[in-house]
Amino acid sequence: MGWWQLEGDMVNGDTPADIMGPAVDKIIKVYEEEWNRKPYRAELEAVLNFVTLPDMVEPEPEPTKKRKYTGIGFPETQICGVDCDCDQCQSEQEQTVVR
Repeated sequence: MGWWQLEGDMVNGDTPADIMGPAVDKIIKVYEEEWNRKPYRAELEAVLNFVTLPDMVEPEPEPTKKRKYTGIGFPETQICGVDCDCDQCQSEQEQTVVR
């Protein structure tokens, strides 16, 4: 499965898209049957917000620690969060202190 970076620590991937595609198709069908039109983007966003309870998703992007990303849009190195203790981050922190 491919993953790609959106912004900061936010990512998207093929499998989440594969899951959402048929669900959105079903929602579109219901709007066409009931309202004789496709849903507006704001309506799709509203239904997603309605069904995702606050404890089901992160409210803001959290730094991802020690996870090696692969796929389009990702370097072949791990992207670490704040206060990471991996060798690369420790080296960068030491360089920052020396400057």
